Amino acid sequence: MRPTYFDLTVTDIAAARAFFEAVLDWRFEPFQMPYEYYRITTGTPDQPGIDGGVETLACHPRTTTHSG
Repeated sequence: MRPTYFDLTVTDIAAARAFFEAVLDWRFEPFQMPYEYYRITTGTPDQPGIDGGVETLACHPRTTTHSG
């Protein structure tokens, strides 16, 4: 079985976008949700990759982070 979609949850969408756009040439498009969410397109039209999405940790109010 091959993955067909992935979701990333990050603390800083702007930083994540900058990193993945620069390093992997991913493209981000705002997606209508009740919170900040972007669809991610990977690969090229002739060699598509696995597409996905990204949202912030703030979208998950029950989630907490702990610094070590």
